[in-house]
Amino acid sequence: MSVLAMLASSALRGARRTRTGWSILTPKLGPVGFYKGRGVPSTGRITRKGAFQVLDHKRPECVVPDVRGSELRPYVARGVKIAAP
Repeated sequence: MSVLAMLASSALRGARRTRTGWSILTPKLGPVGFYKGRGVPSTGRITRKGAFQVLDHKRPECVVPDVRGSELRPYVARGVKIAAP
């Protein structure tokens, strides 16, 4: 190994390099404690014993309008033709 090659390798040994290869950062490839999640809010918490406790104030609330007495129905029949706008 030449002197120039040794100097080049020793200079690059401690150099910071950008991440190459994997373009997506996952919890396995990230730093310690990195949690990516999936963008969904938590509906509870984990207790000291490791069980999951659902909290009512964090539970999503679905508001559905009352369609009784209306001409609207909650589905569309297969035989309905699409009207031109």
